[in-house]
Amino acid sequence: MGIDDCMNGDVIYYRSVAGIYSYGVNDSAITPVLLANPGSDGSEVNIHYKGIIIAEDVMYVNGLESGSGSTGSDGPIYRVQL
Repeated sequence: MGIDDCMNGDVIYYRSVAGIYSYGVNDSAITPVLLANPGSDGSEVNIHYKGIIIAEDVMYVNGLESGSGSTGSDGPIYRVQL
């Protein structure tokens, strides 16, 4: 597992071009966790998620933001209860 994927029990969390998803190893279920939909909210801010960390059923991920469509260099850290 690398910086853009992480395993918690029997669930693999991974980053794709559309956001972060989970994959249940036992049931083969794919579930969206944190979606990246650039410009859908009218802000035209592109968010590129980087670095998935899971601790005590909470996911932390850095959202690199850019208004130009490229990968940003800075952004907030998102906390998602799993």
